[in-house]
Amino acid sequence: MAYLMHRRRFRYITTRPRSPSMSGHVCVRPRQIDPMVRAVMAHCGPQAEGRYLLTATTAEELDADGLTHDDVITGAYLAGGHGDLETIRESLAVYNLPASPDPTEDIAGTMIDQQWPIVERLAAALLAHRSLTYDQALTVAQVDTEREHRDRDEDQSP
Repeated sequence: MAYLMHRRRFRYITTRPRSPSMSGHVCVRPRQIDPMVRAVMAHCGPQAEGRYLLTATTAEELDADGLTHDDVITGAYLAGGHGDLETIRESLAVYNLPASPDPTEDIAGTMIDQQWPIVERLAAALLAHRSLTYDQALTVAQVDTEREHRDRDEDQSP
């Protein structure tokens, strides 16, 4: 979602990466990206994955396992986001920013909140197809985004 919002092309996104230590992967074409934008993008994957897992988990299930919302999000970073954590650390270091508090984490969270319907559609498409090209992902996001704007405009009409 972050790559699409920033109009950064990628070759594909997949839920079946080649490395067993990752839970998903965005295969990007090498290019210069501002380090702060790169850090935000790196946060979006694990945060979206954690939030998506939370939509399928009841409060009772979390309580039974002794888990909190933050535990699930942290787990998404630790289970498949090792490369993301390294990207974030390197990106913040370019500006001599400390890893904590990390301003890009909140920016990513806000993006995900604002674009959650797109995240859900991309997740559903990835679960159905395992991989999407940039054009396929853009179609999933754009077509429905246009429909949402149209629906929102109709809801606000007198």
